[in-house]
Amino acid sequence: MNSKSIEIGIKLPDCKTIEVLNETLSRIEKDGFDFTEFHVDMFPLIIGGTVSESWTLLLKEEFKKHKLDYTAHIGRALDLRADNIKLHYSLFKSSIDVASILDVKTLVVHFECKSRDDQKEKQFKDYLKKGCLYAAEKNVIICLENIEVERIEPVVEIIAALNLKNLRMTLDTGHAFLASKYYHFDLMKALESTISYIAHIHLNDNTGVFEESRITNRAYYDGLEEGMRRELGMGDIHVPPFFGKVPFDEIFSLLKNYRGKFLCEYNSSSFIPLDRSICENVRAAILKAREE
Repeated sequence: MNSKSIEIGIKLPDCKTIEVLNETLSRIEKDGFDFTEFHVDMFPLIIGGTVSESWTLLLKEEFKKHKLDYTAHIGRALDLRADNIKLHYSLFKSSIDVASILDVKTLVVHFECKSRDDQKEKQFKDYLKKGCLYAAEKNVIICLENIEVERIEPVVEIIAALNLKNLRMTLDTGHAFLASKYYHFDLMKALESTISYIAHIHLNDNTGVFEESRITNRAYYDGLEEGMRRELGMGDIHVPPFFGKVPFDEIFSLLKNYRGKFLCEYNSSSFIPLDRSICENVRAAILKAREE
């Protein structure tokens, strides 16, 4: 099997200027990656829930300069369970519009944590469906991502219940691993339930040590220095595959028939000298699993 048939991407690190963006994209190409995933809120593409067309078109021209494919991750501000749902739905629609303008087919959305409020969950489901129907008109696939603060089942359940062609799952390996430790479920059995829904995979690693302040005190958790959390192995540290304890060989074996994109979603700015070898190692591990 040709290893180049395996699409490996890397998370786009924060780029403050167009010059840095182009340098970074050139390096990503040189290191052997096939695509990169950017967060929509990295640039002022949306202001007050409305698309900044001038910035979006500028970014489109910069993306065209490189032989890369692109996927997008919606900004952290989006909350389809929020009280001011009209604003948040505008943000959702505008994110879809940005993806469409940039010719990006995959837009990742966090599921976050299922609330105990049935009305909030109905609202989430209704507006997720509404957004997916809008995205279908724009030829954009919405990929709902599992988060470490929630089990995998609710993500699978809502995708199955809505049964929309362009609503699929982003499986995040690091999040699933942490959730399995916190909620005490069998990781591999849980992943089996996701196989028919996955259209995108985030590969990131951690030590399996769930940091409870992620749930009890989010502001404190977000304020912790990345280097300190990484040194102590606290929570969702987003290190490269095979740098922590996520059982990637088992996961790749389980998902050996999956033919979508694999995004190495680690904090790449901390691992620049190793990016090429990380890409090669991940590609080789996936290929090995497919040939077994």
